[in-house]
Amino acid sequence: MLNAPSYTTYSFRAYINIKLIKMTRAIFLQDLKRKMGDFDQIEIRKEKYHWGNLRVISIGMSFSIIIHPEHWQKIDKLKKGESTFFKDEQSVRWNVKFDGQNLFFQDRDCYSDKAEVRKSELLMNWSHLSSNS
Repeated sequence: MLNAPSYTTYSFRAYINIKLIKMTRAIFLQDLKRKMGDFDQIEIRKEKYHWGNLRVISIGMSFSIIIHPEHWQKIDKLKKGESTFFKDEQSVRWNVKFDGQNLFFQDRDCYSDKAEVRKSELLMNWSHLSSNS
């Protein structure tokens, strides 16, 4: 009789290997998250250019929302309960809803990319910058 592994032995080994791969992946992701910060951490950048003010909302390593001046004009005019949409330079189409205090961004195509930001955090406040520097 040959000493070839039986089907049950093989499937059990495959199951163990898959479990080890999944555990290794989970440990790797936890380690990466600890080293690089939370994936869902929101960072807001505001940059001033000669053509206008750019706003970038970064949701960790997942995605970014790029708001050009012409998009901000539409968003800034929203009143409580109103919504609008725009297409950013990444060709992502965003629905934007305003509840009177917060702006809710949602990808119009896949609906999984979402962000909630206080409108006040997107206002350009350059008073903290000194003109002497």
